[in-house]
Amino acid sequence: MRTTIDARTKGFTRLRAVIACLGLAAWAGLCPAPALADPSHLECGSAITTSTTLRYDLSDCPGDGLIVGTDGITINLNGHTVGGDGVPNTQRPDAGIRVDGHHRVAISNGSVTGFDLDVLFTAAPEGAVTALTVEHSRRGIVFVDRSDRARIIGNVASNNGGPDGGAGILLLGSSGATIRGNTLTGNHVGVALNNGSNGNSVFGNKFSDNHELALEINFSDDNIVTSNRITGSNGGVSLESANSTIVSRNTISRATGPDGMGIQIYGDDNTVSHNTVTDSIRYGIEVDDFQDPGHSPITGNLLQENVVHQGGIGIAIGPEAGGVVLNTRIERNLLTGAQADGIQLVGPSTGLETSILTNNITVHNRQLGINALPGTIDGGGNRANGNGDPRQCLNILCR
Repeated sequence: MRTTIDARTKGFTRLRAVIACLGLAAWAGLCPAPALADPSHLECGSAITTSTTLRYDLSDCPGDGLIVGTDGITINLNGHTVGGDGVPNTQRPDAGIRVDGHHRVAISNGSVTGFDLDVLFTAAPEGAVTALTVEHSRRGIVFVDRSDRARIIGNVASNNGGPDGGAGILLLGSSGATIRGNTLTGNHVGVALNNGSNGNSVFGNKFSDNHELALEINFSDDNIVTSNRITGSNGGVSLESANSTIVSRNTISRATGPDGMGIQIYGDDNTVSHNTVTDSIRYGIEVDDFQDPGHSPITGNLLQENVVHQGGIGIAIGPEAGGVVLNTRIERNLLTGAQADGIQLVGPSTGLETSILTNNITVHNRQLGINALPGTIDGGGNRANGNGDPRQCLNILCR
C-alpha cells in the first residue's frame, strides 16, 4: 500500500511542476526542456541532439524515421536499417533521416529505405553522407535550399524514383558538393544537380541501368563531371541550360533508351573532353539549343579528344531543336562505326556554319565521315577513311 501512495505522491508532484511551468516560470525560461529520446531507446520520429550509434533496426515508420535536432553531430547507423512504411505522403513527404537547418551533420554506415525521401538535408550546410544504402524511395539522398559543401561519398542508391521522377542523389539549390565513389543503379535518374546547384564535383561514380538518365544538370553552372563509369540507361550525361561545366574522362556505354544519347549539351562554354562513348543509339555527343527563356542562343562549347564508337550519329550539332548554336569547336575527336555520319552539322538549328572542325578522325562510319553545311569553318587536319559515302567528307577537306 505504501508503494502505491508514494507513486501517487510523486505523480502529483510532477503534475504540479508541469502546471507551474505553464505560468511565470515558463516565461522566465526556468523550466527544463522536454526530455529527448535516449539514444539507446530510439523509435520512429525520435529527435537526436547528441552523436548516436544505432543499436537496432527501426521498421515501418509511418512518418519520419529520425530527426536531427542540433549542429555538429554524427549518426552511425552501425549496419542497421531505418525503414519506412512505403506509403507515399502527399501532404508532407516523410524522410528516413531529416536534417533541417543544422550544420556539419554526418550520417553513415547503414541503410535507409521506404520513405518519400530517404535522407533529407534542408538549409543544412557541410553535411556528410557516407557508406549508406538508400533504396526503394521517391528520392534517395537529397540536399536542398543552400545545403552547401556536402560530402556524399561511397553510398549505394538503387531503385529510387517513380512516375513523377526522382533520383538516387538530388541537389536542389545546393552548391560546392563532392559526390564521389557512389554506386547508382536502377534509379529514375542517378544523380541530379538542379536549379542553382553550382560548383559541384561528380567524380569516380558508377552508374548502371538508370531508367531516364545517369546524370542530369539543369539550370546549374560550373560543375565538374569526371572519371565516372556509366552503362545501360536511356541517356548518359545531360546538361540543360547549364554553363561552364566540364564533362571529362567519363566512360559511357549502352545509351539504348528512346533518347539514346551518350552526352547531351545545352548551354554555353561547356567543355566535353577525353570521354569514351559507345553504343548510343541516337547520338554519341549532341549539342543543341532547346530555347529555354534566357538560355538561347548557345555558344562557345568545346568537344575535344573524345572517342565515339558505334553511335547512331557520332557527334551531332543542332540536329533537331531548331534553335541557334554558335561557335562550337570540334577538335581531335575519333569517330568510328556510326550508323550514319561520324560528325554531322546539318540540322534545323541555325548558326552551325560558325562551328570549327580541326584534326578530327572519322573512319568506318556508314555514311559520311563529316557532313557539314557550306561555309563551316575548316580548321584543317581532318581525316576520313573507309566511310560508306565515297566522298568521305562534305564541305570540309579531309585527308
